[in-house]
Amino acid sequence: MVRVKNTGQLDAADVNLAINIDQKGIILTSAKEFSIGRIQAGRESDPITFMITVQRSVPAGDLPVNFKITQKNFKSRNLVLALNVAPEKAKEITVAGRRPTSDYRPVSPAGRFKMAPHVVITTPRDGKRVVTNTIDLRGIAADDRGVVSIDINVNGMRIDLHDRGIAVKGENTQREFYAAVPLRTGRNEIVVTALDNENLTSETKSITVFYEKEKGEIWAAVIGINDYHHVPKLDYARNDASAFADYLRINLDIEADHLFELYDSQATKRNIQSLLGTQIRSKAGREDTVIIFFAGHGAPEENETSLDGDGIEKYILPCDANTTDLYTTAIPMDEIARIFRRIKAERVILLADCCYSGQTGGRTILSKTRANISDAFLDRLSKGKGRIIITASSASEVSKESDDFKHGYFTYYLLKGLKGAADVDGDGFIDVNEISSYLNREVPKATGQKQHPVKKGEAEGQVVIGRVR
Repeated sequence: MVRVKNTGQLDAADVNLAINIDQKGIILTSAKEFSIGRIQAGRESDPITFMITVQRSVPAGDLPVNFKITQKNFKSRNLVLALNVAPEKAKEITVAGRRPTSDYRPVSPAGRFKMAPHVVITTPRDGKRVVTNTIDLRGIAADDRGVVSIDINVNGMRIDLHDRGIAVKGENTQREFYAAVPLRTGRNEIVVTALDNENLTSETKSITVFYEKEKGEIWAAVIGINDYHHVPKLDYARNDASAFADYLRINLDIEADHLFELYDSQATKRNIQSLLGTQIRSKAGREDTVIIFFAGHGAPEENETSLDGDGIEKYILPCDANTTDLYTTAIPMDEIARIFRRIKAERVILLADCCYSGQTGGRTILSKTRANISDAFLDRLSKGKGRIIITASSASEVSKESDDFKHGYFTYYLLKGLKGAADVDGDGFIDVNEISSYLNREVPKATGQKQHPVKKGEAEGQVVIGRVR
């Protein structure tokens, strides 16, 4: 595991890390390139985990690992760090057809110790929680004498293996394995062992996966506004909302009586508050999930009583909002927080493609204020069990639209991620952490580091908001 630290006085944008090991008998079994994104001045990146397999033919000693760090507008930097390769102690090894004994050490004709195959499980991660009754198991078994077979046991029962791997001749022989593993409700233990062509079995590799049946129902409110009565129109907010509603219908199978849509002239202040504060509140039960999507204008207004300490009130704008009277015609974010508290559902997720900075060129209304706008209102909004907010940008940034995508940048990558690009572990489902990581990587890259999505709030267990079809 490594971290990349920005020791400069300016933020580093589009940071990438490449790892290379150029030594015979060493296999890099994880990804070789990592997109880190933005690192603030004086800060470190999140931990980056990589895995290697060291075959028995590799001599003990220092192992040079080459790291190449690149960032936007700066030269790349190469670093070489050394890992220590230590000889493995002799241990009891099970040989097919013989009982192991504490003093038995099988020796090859060449007079050296025989060592068992090495197994790496690449996905899923240990402790993963899922809402499906199967999960894709993937990994690699390596042995320079050749891997003969791989056994997978789930909760003490052996399952058939669908082998997609290729055995490579020579000292780098390895097999990739794949299996669609069935799960039972609750805790599942998955154990993998490998056998080489000299009948040596590997140490067992095991992980635990928890299968949690989906609770309750999903209710969704989708709001998109291009045509405003008193403020500048937008080009693609309605397109964003209708495309997201289509995704919910097709990929999450949400029925018409669970999906509520408001577009343009329908999206008045009264209708929005009625939909969120009355209809959704009355329908969503405690074990249900509520997804709210809003694409449209946001706006700031000077207010010395703001709880955020920045003297700014933040609003989302319905179609009938008037900038001369935001207090009466717009919906303050504190009211959205109040609506969230009224909804009984254990999980409420807000996806907002709007902004509140008051700058030109995005989904916000030009403001006279030049104050630094605080993100503290998002903390208040996400306060409480199971309240999760993902916004298109930080409070001081602009949420932009793209003529090429015919969408806001945020929504374009939101939909792309939910359709599979954010599915890091390949299980066919995208949770809020996966989509947040994907958005934090892709949106800044596409906007020249001018727009950084923000996620606030947590929930117990895995919160799935996407399914790959």
